[in-house]
Order: sequence, then structure tokens, then C-alpha cells
Amino acid sequence: MPTFAYSARDNAGAPLNGTLVAESAAHAGQMIRAEGKYPTSIRPAAGGAEPDRTRPRGKRMSRKDLIHVGTQLAIMIDTGVTLSEALECIARKPKSRTSRKSSRRFARTFRRDLISARPCRSIRGRFPNCSWR
Repeated sequence: MPTFAYSARDNAGAPLNGTLVAESAAHAGQMIRAEGKYPTSIRPAAGGAEPDRTRPRGKRMSRKDLIHVGTQLAIMIDTGVTLSEALECIARKPKSRTSRKSSRRFARTFRRDLISARPCRSIRGRFPNCSWR
């Protein structure tokens, strides 16, 4: 199994660094959170696993879809739903007139990156036409 280096914070906010062996970066994030720490970055350790270099497949996300997803996230977060749960809701929404494949893929990818404590900028390369200002 690959080794991952991580940076995290404890309950008091003190920075922590370490390495651990896990099946994936997402699994490493779960292990760190199970210890009561808050991961800020997880990356393959030197000589460890190769970084994920996946490219987006299929259609790009239209501006209309991006606005729709942003509105859905804002409403759910406003009502107390966590960001991770809100993204999961969007990703699992059945196909309909208002739910497009690109929106569900965006939510699924963003949630996976969030859970594995990847920087949000990692999703920028996968959805290049989204406005990130």
C-alpha cells in the first residue's frame, strides 16, 4: 500500500505533520479524522504513490449548470447541511431536467477532493471552464 505524507491540525489548532500507509488519499483522510485531527493536506510521500493525474471526461459544465449547483449548495449549507453531505446529495440526484451529468460529476469530484483533503485548486484543472475568481 502507498505511503502518504500529511499536514493536519489538532483540536487546539496546533499544526501536525506525519506519514501513514493507506489504500488511497481518501482513506488516509478518513484515518486522520478518526484520530480527531483535521487534515489540511495529504500527498503521496517521497517515493510513494503517483499523484492522481486524471482528466475530465465528457461534456464541460455550462455556466447555467454551475450557477444551478452553486445555488443548490448555498441553500443546503444555509439550512445546516454540511458541504460534504450537500455535494453527495447533488452527486446522487436522479437524472432529471434540472440535474445534468456534468453537475453530478462536478459534485462527486469536488466531494472526493474535499474528503481526501486535496486543495480546492486541484479541481480547477478538471473543470477549466468554471469561473474561479
